Amino acid sequence: MKRLIGTLFALLLLSGCAHPSLAQVDKTNAPETGQVSSQSWSFDKIITFNKTIYVGTEIKVAPTDIQESIGEVKTYSDEESESGKDDFSNHYPVGTKLYKIKDLSTQTAIAVEINKDSFVLAQIEKE
Repeated sequence: MKRLIGTLFALLLLSGCAHPSLAQVDKTNAPETGQVSSQSWSFDKIITFNKTIYVGTEIKVAPTDIQESIGEVKTYSDEESESGKDDFSNHYPVGTKLYKIKDLSTQTAIAVEINKDSFVLAQIEKE
């Protein structure tokens, strides 16, 4: 009898540690900061702007180094087939503003506004 109770207790404990299935995860909204992206892409934070592919980084850009707005993300998708579009990102949501950085050509890098007065560097893709 003790063995049966011990086994039932162990099963109860293990079932409480189970992870939610993928069917239980809410996928109805696009991620606020693009947390979902295709696993087959070479980079997770792609921005296609002016027919140029940039890769977002975690490198902060000082607000004093931000110059004029050059555009914004107009298309978001986590499907790799969508990545050929211009003004596209697989990470940053639609409406994310893109800026020129003082003393840098847009053929080198751009700034991405992640919050009000908070920017990160996105640089030309280098595979």
